[in-house]
Amino acid sequence: MQPDTVELDDVNADRGRRILIKGGSVLTMSGDTPSTARGDVLIDGETITAVGPDLEVADGSAMVLEAAGKIVMPGFHDTHRHCWLGLLRRALVDADFSTYHDDMHEVLAPAYTAEDIRAASELSSWGALDSGVTSMLDFMHNPRDLDYAVAAMEGHAATGLRTVVAFCAPQGWGWRGEWPELLAEIRAEHLRMGNDLITMRSGVQGYPDPAIPARVTLDADKIRHARELGLPIVADAVAGDAASRLVCELHNQGELGPDVTFIHCNSLTAAAWDAIEDSGVRVVICPTSDTHIGIGNSLPPIQEVLNRNVVAGLSVDVECTLPTDMFAQMQATYLVQRMRVFRGEAAGDSGAASTSGHAPEPMTAGQVLRLATACGADVNGFGAISGTLDPGRQADLIVLDGNSVANMPLNDPVATALLGVGVRDVETVLVGGRIRKHAGDLIGCDVAALRRRVQQSRDDVFARSGFRESTTRGFAGLVG
Repeated sequence: MQPDTVELDDVNADRGRRILIKGGSVLTMSGDTPSTARGDVLIDGETITAVGPDLEVADGSAMVLEAAGKIVMPGFHDTHRHCWLGLLRRALVDADFSTYHDDMHEVLAPAYTAEDIRAASELSSWGALDSGVTSMLDFMHNPRDLDYAVAAMEGHAATGLRTVVAFCAPQGWGWRGEWPELLAEIRAEHLRMGNDLITMRSGVQGYPDPAIPARVTLDADKIRHARELGLPIVADAVAGDAASRLVCELHNQGELGPDVTFIHCNSLTAAAWDAIEDSGVRVVICPTSDTHIGIGNSLPPIQEVLNRNVVAGLSVDVECTLPTDMFAQMQATYLVQRMRVFRGEAAGDSGAASTSGHAPEPMTAGQVLRLATACGADVNGFGAISGTLDPGRQADLIVLDGNSVANMPLNDPVATALLGVGVRDVETVLVGGRIRKHAGDLIGCDVAALRRRVQQSRDDVFARSGFRESTTRGFAGLVG
């Protein structure tokens, strides 16, 4: 049975309707509910009510989604993305970190209007849903006034994605400069909106540097102020020796805890990792941006996380340079970690990369999927309600085509979910029981209208900033 758009709209509107996904390879990512090569998932309203083989609904009232030859699993949780950069996808593909920072924060950020922020936020959210992401943390470091912040939240709300927006003061010039006063205003507006799918955090920059304005950098006062507002704290770009000293200092002051998340975390000292582990700080791994842009030592701290009792997730980061889907992040994580292990073996390094003194083991496909699902849900603050397919949890799940020409025959659902499927194979996406994508189509998204809006916003930002359009710049790389 392939439901038509009218029926999908009815199910999304009627929170009492049930959905039965039948006959798929179910990856629960849970220690409590077994995965199965052929099973069903029953959803009642927002909630998963049963997982197992041969489920039936006696009165026939459930919408049935046939999933034979498909993979049913929790949606992905992107733990860090700068969604206002969605208008500029691949506009800076060959940039290093310095070029990215200067172009984005000094040249392009001041050229944005609130409407550009709204268009970019909605675009990134639809793109996330299209690729199987059911929750995302948007590190929004361009809220030039309250209208910009509201526009970001409204853009996300238009899609039905479960979103955390971490607001950080802009780094560049030309904005309303009262911070953290503006953060308090944003918090009040967020509470007034009352959207359960949109949560909020306080964002800061984690690298102490004289070139970075003090208003955006991590310190004890900003942590305390965020807690006074009831906000968890997210620090981006925590990397290097100076950041390591700051992490240790904050830990010694008793300021760190599970309500703090550090992003990147490469090039950190052992003492800083001890502080992270001891305090329960969450960690965001950036497998493509560390290596592509050159952040810290360019090695994402995958092994450091595996060596310790640290909760960590994966992230996309900047769409202006990097792939926009979690499949690329998972594959990079898998390849980089295994490369480091095998490289160590070839060099006769029996345990330098491991705190135990024993050689680390190559990652398994299942470990990577857990980082992108259950672990990512914990980092985004949804670990109690999402990230696994357990009865009683929110129905945040995806259905992947494991029987396409690229994937048939479906021999190993875990390996196929990691290395076989891509965005084209994401058939169905549910967030809180609402169908946001089905049969490859986004539900409720006018793609043509969205395209017109984002292209106009992109053109306007380029014109105001004087930035050269990537459509003409890109061809230069083909010459010589």
